[in-house]
Amino acid sequence: MRMVAVMAFAASLVASSSGVADEAHPLGAPRDDLARFYGIYGTPGDEFGRDYLVAPAEAPMGRDLRIPEGYLMIVARWGDVAPWYMAATGDTRFERRMRGDFGSAAVVSFETGPDGRAEALILETSPDDRGRLDRLDDLSDSN
Repeated sequence: MRMVAVMAFAASLVASSSGVADEAHPLGAPRDDLARFYGIYGTPGDEFGRDYLVAPAEAPMGRDLRIPEGYLMIVARWGDVAPWYMAATGDTRFERRMRGDFGSAAVVSFETGPDGRAEALILETSPDDRGRLDRLDDLSDSN
């Protein structure tokens, strides 16, 4: 059931001309500045390895969906869970939009350095109660 909701949501990814997410266009307009957020985030020394991967949005494995470029997803690296497809609600703030009874929205923001590159992921509201997660590494082909 969860995968059906994720697939329906992913299939509805269409950009609005205003760039603001709305009910008809849940992720807003695609953005070309998201690479500054891509990376691995977590708590240094976390013995459980509960890291998050922030990457370009793509369809779940084995699904024949086209997700346009310019969107962000967040994936928990420690379990078999669906990615969070994020709608931009500001320059560095994103929200996971929920459908039906599949939980509440997750809101995250990024702390950026002087160059605009993300240094930390802030879990404003999410099932994970750690709050601030440091950028541990950049994305690579092996992530």
